[in-house]
Amino acid sequence: MMPAMIARPAARYYMTPGRYAVLAVIRARRGWQLADHLTAEPGEGKGEALRNALIPKLLLYADAHGAVVSATAATHELGERYRAEVAGLQFVSDKESWPRGWKMRCEPVEVQNRTG
Repeated sequence: MMPAMIARPAARYYMTPGRYAVLAVIRARRGWQLADHLTAEPGEGKGEALRNALIPKLLLYADAHGAVVSATAATHELGERYRAEVAGLQFVSDKESWPRGWKMRCEPVEVQNRTG
């Protein structure tokens, strides 16, 4: 996994070594926003592999600094999948948000309480 800065000073893009999946971490007012999560081969597990490598480390760092992590799932089903992968990740609303997707957030917790 390698970070890259692509014309967005507040963002870092992480991609798999084979460049099959990418995920952006964007600095926000109260923490970080996960965005631009794409994969070249949807359904092949490459996006999940990237999330599994990156998100646990990101959450530990966010927790240590009291930062909120937010994301938008393209569909409710993806949001449910993300919730199963990330302890503490919750939907912000029970309705789809404009312009797209389902807004989600993960509040910081005491570092020793973070479990998957």
